[in-house]
Amino acid sequence: MAHTLYVTENFNVGGNKGTINGLEGRLSFIDQLSKYNNSLDDCKHDIWNLSAREKEYQKFLFYKYFFAAEKPVLVTEGKTDINYLKAALKSNYLRYPNLIILNSDGKFEFKVSFFKRTKRLKFFLGISKDGADSMKNIYSYFVSSQRGSERITNYLNYFLNLTKRKPKRPVIFVFDHELKSSHKKPLRVFVNALKNKKKNELEQKLNKENYVKIISNLYILTNPLVDNKDECEIEDLFDQQILETKINGKTFSREGEDETVYGKQVFSTHVLNNYSNINFDNFIPMLDALNKIIVSY
Repeated sequence: MAHTLYVTENFNVGGNKGTINGLEGRLSFIDQLSKYNNSLDDCKHDIWNLSAREKEYQKFLFYKYFFAAEKPVLVTEGKTDINYLKAALKSNYLRYPNLIILNSDGKFEFKVSFFKRTKRLKFFLGISKDGADSMKNIYSYFVSSQRGSERITNYLNYFLNLTKRKPKRPVIFVFDHELKSSHKKPLRVFVNALKNKKKNELEQKLNKENYVKIISNLYILTNPLVDNKDECEIEDLFDQQILETKINGKTFSREGEDETVYGKQVFSTHVLNNYSNINFDNFIPMLDALNKIIVSY
């Protein structure tokens, strides 16, 4: 069934048209056998050490999330970035009909999907931590990766050759604009890990246009630099008045939370819940770049 789906984009189950989610349910059920067998031995089980059955499931997951996604896929450094982007899109929905629409029932419909990390994706694709590590692991399936004698499959080439189709939608890695720092900031680490790229040209394009194509349907998107800063986190795009918002007597801290300050999760939730009263002008270059990626692809 999976092979038929890959080649024809359709498959049948008992004479009825199958769905990709239904097929994933079948593969997940079969994977329970592998999980049980894994629990019986002392071997290491991770993305570098998968059985033949697990490799087939890994292949399917790449196909579903990165080759045949129904909507453009945004992979952010952290989950709070999703709230910021959703809020900015809601505030500017009339400007970006390719990204979001307001339905007749008064509910917003996003034309992009926000990638969610799960335990299953952690095991099969190595997608777990925030930031550059997750991005680098996803990238490895687009270009292949080697660790000693162990190798990660280049699934992009596999599906390009098998299907004779290009990936359905773009996959967009969303990073804070941190390239100047000598520290191991996620974007700096990821750019350094790219293969066969003229990094100076790539960085110039990111500084100028806030996005760059890496390979095939894979892109980098970053927020603009504001206030003459050399580097910017996405939180820097907000007015100081919003950054100084008090919630339950506490002020915002990017470093975490304690008895006196609240962290990014509380702040991003506040932004999403109050998007109509917040200025998102500094997000426009970033949203314009996102729109360009999707329209051009």
